[in-house]
Amino acid sequence: MSYPENNIHHNLFGLPTSLRDSKTSKFEIISAIKTYLDRSNTQYAVMIDGDWGTGKTYFYKSEIKPLVNDYESIYISLFGLKSIQDIEDEIFKAISLQKSTSDDNHQGIFSLYPQILEDVKIGGSGYAVQFLINQWKESSRRNNIPFVLCLDDLERWEGNFSICLSYINKLVEHENAKCILIGNLNVLEHENQMEFERAKDKSIGHIYKLENKVDVVFSAALNLINFKNVTSHNFIKTLINENFKQLSNILIRSKHKNIRTIAEAIQLFEYIFNKNSASLTSSKSLAFSYFCSLLATLILFKKYFINKEVRDKLLNGYNMSNQGYAFLNELGYFDENEIDYITNESKFLLEVIFSRADKISLTGLFSIVKKGFYCDKDFFGDFQKWGTDSAYEIYLDIPSFYHLEDAEAAKIIADVVDSIFVKKEITNPATLLLLTDHLTRDIKQGVIDLDFEEIKLRLNQLFIELYQQGLIDKTIIYDLNFGSNRFIHCQDIYETVQNLNKHYIQEIENHNLTNFWLEIKSKPGGAIELFERFKYEPIFAIYYNPQEVIDALTRFSNLQLFDLISWLHSRNQNAETRAVVIQEREQAYYIGEAINYLYQNKYGIQAGHLKSIAKLLMHN
Repeated sequence: MSYPENNIHHNLFGLPTSLRDSKTSKFEIISAIKTYLDRSNTQYAVMIDGDWGTGKTYFYKSEIKPLVNDYESIYISLFGLKSIQDIEDEIFKAISLQKSTSDDNHQGIFSLYPQILEDVKIGGSGYAVQFLINQWKESSRRNNIPFVLCLDDLERWEGNFSICLSYINKLVEHENAKCILIGNLNVLEHENQMEFERAKDKSIGHIYKLENKVDVVFSAALNLINFKNVTSHNFIKTLINENFKQLSNILIRSKHKNIRTIAEAIQLFEYIFNKNSASLTSSKSLAFSYFCSLLATLILFKKYFINKEVRDKLLNGYNMSNQGYAFLNELGYFDENEIDYITNESKFLLEVIFSRADKISLTGLFSIVKKGFYCDKDFFGDFQKWGTDSAYEIYLDIPSFYHLEDAEAAKIIADVVDSIFVKKEITNPATLLLLTDHLTRDIKQGVIDLDFEEIKLRLNQLFIELYQQGLIDKTIIYDLNFGSNRFIHCQDIYETVQNLNKHYIQEIENHNLTNFWLEIKSKPGGAIELFERFKYEPIFAIYYNPQEVIDALTRFSNLQLFDLISWLHSRNQNAETRAVVIQEREQAYYIGEAINYLYQNKYGIQAGHLKSIAKLLMHN
């Protein structure tokens, strides 16, 4: 392995001065630690700091360990340790597994020094550790091979930090050992941070903050996966490489470059691929969108949707009939009041998750995130809409399209234009916007021989026509810019469509709300889902006559009435829906009063349920 030689300015420890910055590339750290190991006398430790999931341990084992192999070295974790005795016990365990490099036959340590086992009974593991350190010191003087100790998970040390660091100081100062510490200083509690700050100056010469680049993160994540077969490995690796810019943008905008999260997304995606390879290979563009949705869901849960109730809203509240605007509304996406878990980053991740809801079902995806394993029944029907890519899907798949020969590409463009303007079969507004972006860009770049202004005018008119005639799909348009540099040539159309879509959805939702009880009466089977969908609306205040509501309720089965009682009770008690319950209180009271009047002399399970509903409506 080669190391950069451009760090020519050094400090008194002989280490590059650039390493004193808060963020350090892995190559600088490798160079610095090589210098540290090669120096004959270093009475200090060095530390690799970094957030959880940045791959510090992986970095040590894959990049630093090869530098240490020529030395006598051991690795231990401080996780759960709280005393010097605990540390020495762990060192003793590590030593017991070591092979001696000072003997050509590579005998075990205890074969070479059998007296240790007897002396441990008297002096404990600390005696054995000291004995073997002395042996290493003697070997070091004879062969110029230092003793290297790596102490990982410093932030998980449960004892006093000054005691831990004083022991490290003893090792480096009195035993001339080389100590490499690994940990995440950001998560130390305040008291531990203070202890660490007081003790570190005497023990730690340098702290290097590991900041991985996105390519390093994905490379490390791929290396952590136990791929079941070559087919899945090649497909997923190619998918990531071909769409690397978009994936990088997702990680950057979500502010999350956690290797473990990415590795989990890849592993779960491989489980899905091995069960549905025909569907996923039939449409690489949809397969990539599916992977993005999976990755965004995991990032959302690991960093932003920490609360179990919020997670359950996403995982358990979604179904194919409740996707889009209504579901995002329930999550608080459109809430004007501040919600702690609805940040710019979490909104962006939700947009990525639902960006291809026109074709991608998220039922199975949410199931595998929740359970951690693939369950066949949860994925039933999820890939029914998939098939061979249509012309517009091939066109939107940038890596595939730009590898085509001119004749084939021209045919695809002709089919796309025909689908948009003649057949008018593309009615998903997000898809049409993406096609608008691609067409205007390719015309500007000379890929397509069409008139730029004419195409823009036709596209703008097409959107207006589809919205006016109600032919456009009723769906929320998410932030489609996560691929970066989009809509540079058609920002005006993008903004127009966003406004058209917003008003269109509001009109549909208002119409549905106005006809709420008529909808319930005509389709009582889906009533509970409709109640849940509009639970933030004053549904018990929207009626012409209380009898209209009672007529709808009497069409319910007793099971549905029982479920409605539970739903009403939950809605009355929930802090998030309490405001709308108060808002509809007066009108709801009239419904309850009318039920009691009509059923005062009626008995039975249905009558009992209706009286319970009346009570909840009158005392909310």
